Amino acid sequence: MGAEEHGGGRQLLRFRTWARVPASGVIAVAVLAASGAFALSSGGILVGVLLLASASGVLCVAAAHAARALAALEHARPAAESEAPVPVPVAAPASSEPAPAAGWAIALHEAAGKEH
Repeated sequence: MGAEEHGGGRQLLRFRTWARVPASGVIAVAVLAASGAFALSSGGILVGVLLLASASGVLCVAAAHAARALAALEHARPAAESEAPVPVPVAAPASSEPAPAAGWAIALHEAAGKEH
């Protein structure tokens, strides 16, 4: 974070942000990819493909989490730049009725709050 004085009691704050992926995620991708490559070179095509698919899945999840974190910062930026109070939407209380068995993913998404 850096602060610049612009006179008249005004300041400009600069923030540098970047995504951080935990070391455990990097290690998991490396181990899965190396195991998959070894399995493919040994002739275990199905096992190798499954391990490489798992490695790419872990990589995609890590990228999605990093993208959501940076998107949350970008979403909050207008409120930080504004001098006027910005209303913050309040999440509705969770429903007490159980979610349908087939729509559990939709129920989780709604419980977490709508993205847009």
